[in-house]
Amino acid sequence: MKTILITILLLFSFSYSYSQENLVQWLEGKISSSHGIEGEFTQKTFQGNSKTPEVYSGNLIAYKPFNSKINYTKPFEQTLYITKERVILYTPSEKQAIISKRDTEIFIEDVMAIFLNTKPIRAVFDIQVEGSKLMLKPKSSSDMKNIEITVKNDTIQNITMIDIENNKVEIMFKTFRFLTKKENINFEIPTGTKIINY
Repeated sequence: MKTILITILLLFSFSYSYSQENLVQWLEGKISSSHGIEGEFTQKTFQGNSKTPEVYSGNLIAYKPFNSKINYTKPFEQTLYITKERVILYTPSEKQAIISKRDTEIFIEDVMAIFLNTKPIRAVFDIQVEGSKLMLKPKSSSDMKNIEITVKNDTIQNITMIDIENNKVEIMFKTFRFLTKKENINFEIPTGTKIINY
């Protein structure tokens, strides 16, 4: 009886490890075979030790290597357009666009970078798997402390990121999909918009 129990435990252990490896392989396969991502999301941002988050919702689309657009719809409308060289934050209610270089730190850009990176995620992160969650820790120096990705029904359900200052962002996807065709994302700043170069 004892021998049978040990055998069952060993088989369970091997099966669990294999499923962990499959989860990492699944994500790497999706990233390498896709041209980008799109989805609808709700974003909660916690500053420092604050327990009251800033809550946003909207949709995003991003293509490899550096072309993405995030449309925030709540609590107010804003468009974040990111290319290899610059970042544009457009607020229609203020008729204002802030233009900055890509070295500006933006949380959601760090999220998208996971899926737009041309390197395998195992080359960039140390990875642990807990059930359906992938725990990522950057191998090189980074403002990110750790990243948690939850997978459900063969899709990305949510992502949590914590930076070195303990700011936390939770992104919960209502819809998420990897894109199999590449298109250009364009954003034209409307005429009459006040432009601020930052």
